[in-house]
Amino acid sequence: MKIAFLGVRVPGHLNPTTTLARKLRNRGHDVVFISVLDTEPYVRAAQLPFIPYCEKEIPLESVRQTTDQSSTLQGQAALEFAIRSVARGLKSSFRNLPQTLLEARVDALVLDQVDYGLGLVPMHLGIPYVHISNALHLDYSGNTPGLPPAHIQIAGNDVLRDEGVAYARKLDAAEVEVTLVRYDSMIHDYCFFKSLRVAREGHRDSRC
Repeated sequence: MKIAFLGVRVPGHLNPTTTLARKLRNRGHDVVFISVLDTEPYVRAAQLPFIPYCEKEIPLESVRQTTDQSSTLQGQAALEFAIRSVARGLKSSFRNLPQTLLEARVDALVLDQVDYGLGLVPMHLGIPYVHISNALHLDYSGNTPGLPPAHIQIAGNDVLRDEGVAYARKLDAAEVEVTLVRYDSMIHDYCFFKSLRVAREGHRDSRC
C-alpha cells in the first residue's frame, strides 16, 4: 500500500509525523511525504521520500519570510495577516493537492490535524484518509517510571499554557527533575519569530 503524508513545516508536527511514516514503512508500506519546499530538509533528514507541491505559490524560503513578517505585527494587523496567510495556503493546496496525489498514485493519505479542511481533497478523489493529532501525549499522573529530566517552556498567551504548568507540577511532585520557563507575553509557536529577542532566548534555553 502506498501511503502519502501531508505535513507542515513545524518541527513539533514533523517529528511525530515522520516517526509514524517510518514505522509504517518498516511494516512494508510504500511511504511518501508531501509538503512545501521548505519542509524538504526535515523529511530528507528522516530518510523519507519527498514530493513537493505548491512550488509556484509557496516557493523556497516562503515560510521563513511569512514568520519574519508576522513577527513585526501586533493586534488586529497580526490577526488579519495570519488569516490571509492561512487562506492563501489553503487556496494553493486545494489547487495543487489533487494533481499531486493522482501523479503519486497513492492509496491512502495521512493529514496533519492543522490541515483539517484538506480532507475534502481525498474525499473528492475517493482516496481513504485519516487525520492525526500531533499533540504530545503527556502522562499527567507524573507516575511514568524512568522519566528523564524535563525542560518545559510555556507562552503566557498559549492555549496550552495551563497544561504545561500542570504537567511541570506533576513531574515535580513525582520527584522528576523539571525546569519551567515562562515567556508571559508570547503566543503559541513564538520560537519561530526569530527576529524577537525572546524567541532567540527560547532557542538558546532549549539548546535548539
